[in-house]
Amino acid sequence: MLQPKVQLYRSTDHLSDWLSAIRSRKPPVCDVETGARTANVCNLVNLAYYHGQPMKWNPSSETFVGGTGDERWLDIPHRAPWKLA
Repeated sequence: MLQPKVQLYRSTDHLSDWLSAIRSRKPPVCDVETGARTANVCNLVNLAYYHGQPMKWNPSSETFVGGTGDERWLDIPHRAPWKLA
């Protein structure tokens, strides 16, 4: 029987899993990149809904493509003297 290349793990409590990973120094079920990309998708869906516009997203370059979306949606004004480098 062939083993699948990708194995997904089920977690019903990400907070407990995360705290357990801190204690054991083992990786959590959801790694940082997966969590960040999931949050990005949620934010993009909210932006599309809020602005009532369809959008196409390139996850590799993290930019809107095909003339969709608005680059201003990807950042917010920061209070002086704080800025992102």
